[in-house]
Amino acid sequence: MNRLIIIQTAAPTYRADFFSFLEKKMNKNFILYSGKRYFQSSVVSDEKINYYAIKNLYFFKRSLLFQAGGLWKNLFSADIIVLELNPRIISNWIFVVIRKMLKHKTFLWGHAWPKTGIKSWSEKIRNTMRELSSGVIVYSEKQKKELKKKSPKLKVFTAVNALYHEKTLIYKNSDNDEVKNIVYSGRLTKQKKVMKLLKAYADAIDLLDKKSNLIIIGSGPLKQKVLEFINKNKLKDRVFLKGKIYDKNTLEKIYNTALCSISPGYVGLSIIQSFSFGVPMIVSKNENHSPEIDAVIENQNAVYEERSLSETMLKFFNNKHYWISRRAHIKRHSQENYTIEKMAMPFFEILKA
Repeated sequence: MNRLIIIQTAAPTYRADFFSFLEKKMNKNFILYSGKRYFQSSVVSDEKINYYAIKNLYFFKRSLLFQAGGLWKNLFSADIIVLELNPRIISNWIFVVIRKMLKHKTFLWGHAWPKTGIKSWSEKIRNTMRELSSGVIVYSEKQKKELKKKSPKLKVFTAVNALYHEKTLIYKNSDNDEVKNIVYSGRLTKQKKVMKLLKAYADAIDLLDKKSNLIIIGSGPLKQKVLEFINKNKLKDRVFLKGKIYDKNTLEKIYNTALCSISPGYVGLSIIQSFSFGVPMIVSKNENHSPEIDAVIENQNAVYEERSLSETMLKFFNNKHYWISRRAHIKRHSQENYTIEKMAMPFFEILKA
């Protein structure tokens, strides 16, 4: 049996259970290589993940990357190698070109299209990398369909991003009186627009239940600015900055008190996290969302921001009983579609492709 070798720029904590699952299923036939920091330096590898460390050498203000170290001994290997679908990683080009010549299988894992979309000037470069590969693993069925339409002969697999195992997503009734808070989970960055959320909450606070608090999970470069806003607007008793939390039991306790979560900027894995706990989300409009946006079923597990975030928030709370009734359905949908087991399936399929 061929080994499955995955090479990553970084292996952050949210991938820990996924890589651990592959390792348990494949034992010595699974190998993970990773650098310590991603292009965005705030994304770092979790030292608890079992991986072989390689060096990330960045150039031109971290716009290009070359990876060095033990990964190169696998260049001529007949094993199955999975690389990131990112043309900015120079070393990946060497792998796909040489292994194509040797007829060894090399798959690419990542976004089907550049951040700026299918019509981006860089799409031609990305397409060349895809065509040199043995196939592509993307993050959603929508991306798969779009990619197959453009390249019918290309082998395309879907690995939806997930955080938890199927058996852990069992719905438990919450005390409805405790379901009152708002949760934000993510990095505190300009792109995530956490300050927009704080201002909207401050605008709506007098019309919300006095026990409806805003709980912020995460950290980042805007942490000090967030704290200053909380202090300036006398929100210490209503806004709670929890920092980074990865423990599922701790997160579950927080989400059990949340009527909704909010993504004030582009949405990513936080929406999968929220749905996994049965909590609906208010999602921003007109953002370049990550593929996880495909998990939205409007008015069933999420609503989009309307005229303003504060108004949408208040409208959501006016429909409190409806959204509480949706919690079991939201969690069940996640259990059926967004689990580590589902995410891992294409990585087993490519061993037979």
